[in-house]
Amino acid sequence: MSDEMRDTLTLAGINMETLLERLGQNELLLHRLLGKFLEDKNYGILEEAMRSGDREKALTASHTLKGISGNLSMDQLYQTVTAQVEAIRADDWNRAKQAMPEITMLYENLRSGIGTTLKKAN
Repeated sequence: MSDEMRDTLTLAGINMETLLERLGQNELLLHRLLGKFLEDKNYGILEEAMRSGDREKALTASHTLKGISGNLSMDQLYQTVTAQVEAIRADDWNRAKQAMPEITMLYENLRSGIGTTLKKAN
């Protein structure tokens, strides 16, 4: 992986050292998993559930996004979504809603950086 690609993913919010270690330095697997992240629908489901007030659907989507971001070493997104999951479970809907702007910013940064990197890799 080029330094430029590594830097792009790091700036996007991925702890590349941890992720590459977790994946055994397998760049093909890295690209495949990052592509799957771009295809994942849970952020959109979360966004809609938060808008409509569907707490059960929001919890499921937020919890899934937490797992995905944790497994892909997206540390900031993971921490923010973890706090949202805790808020939803504590029935603190206002705190859960307040997390959305940060989740959106982190998620969009990740999508942009991953998209740029995968285009260059292909």
